[in-house]
Order: sequence, then structure tokens, then C-alpha cells
Amino acid sequence: MSLRLLSRALVPAFLVVGLAFAGPAAPANAFSSIPGPVGPHFQPKAPSVPKSGATSSGAKAEQRAAKAAKVARAQVGDRYVRGAAGPGKFDCSGLTLYAWKASGRALPHYSRAQYAATKRVKLANIRPGDLLFYFKSGAAHVSIYVGGGKMVSASSPRSGVQLLSIKEGWYRERFSGAGRVK
Repeated sequence: MSLRLLSRALVPAFLVVGLAFAGPAAPANAFSSIPGPVGPHFQPKAPSVPKSGATSSGAKAEQRAAKAAKVARAQVGDRYVRGAAGPGKFDCSGLTLYAWKASGRALPHYSRAQYAATKRVKLANIRPGDLLFYFKSGAAHVSIYVGGGKMVSASSPRSGVQLLSIKEGWYRERFSGAGRVK
């Protein structure tokens, strides 16, 4: 039901309620003191536009995801240390945990637990901040997508934290899915 039809349906109800309070001897202009528009010529206002600085929850989530991706990218070159979650040294899930914690979201510290804590997203729909998971062939690994076909990954002590293509051979062969932090 449109707002205009709704207002036409409600105005008579307001008039009846008003007459019950004002009584039958009320003057014709008894409702002139009622604030706001009343009557058949009422036109609803256009929906209000959020003021600058105001964001929807979806926009806030995208801002958090972009921040997580930026934080992860800033760790490129740091050391890989098993079980570490920064600063300056990371394992794979410690890196994603650290990046998302910096943007205000908590994640568990293990790749399979992070997989369970995220919403599945098709690879074609990934955006910066999404997590990429690798569980095939006995692997258990997670990285963070940072845009432009690139991801930040803390893979091994030899390579440390790297910026890589999401299509690199080892990763392409073992890719298990992508997840969006809820």
C-alpha cells in the first residue's frame, strides 16, 4: 500500500477519534491545532537521505573489510612464525586474525575455525577482505584477498608474508573456497 493511500485511509480514522474527544458540537476547525499535514491534499515527503558521514551497515562492513585488506598488505615482508599473530610475525590464520582484529572483528586463530566463522562466497564475487581457504591434498591454509587478483599470505618460514596472485599454482590446485567475515 502506498503512503498516499495509507494516509487517505488513516485520516478518516483520525477524524473519528478526534470527534470522539472533541464531541459533536466541536467547531469545523477543531483539528486546525493538530500538528502536521491532515486531509486529502497531503503529499508525503521524499525519503530522507543520510547525512554525509552516515553509513549503512553494509557500507560499514565494506569499510571494515577494506581496512582488513590494507592492514594485511602492510604486513608483506614480515616473518612467518608458526602460531604467531603479530605484530611483525605471523602464521597464516594469525595474519588474517590480526588484519580483521585491526578493523574491529574477532576471528579464531585456526584456518578451519575461520572457515566455519565466515559466509561462503563464490570466487567470482570475492572482494578485498574476504578470506581464501586451501584444504585439498592435506593442506590447511588461509590467506586474505586484497583486490586486483592478489592475496596476502603467510605461507612458510622461508617465504614469510607475501603478496601473491590468487592463481599461483600451489594455491590454484588446493583452493577450497572463499569466506566473507560476518
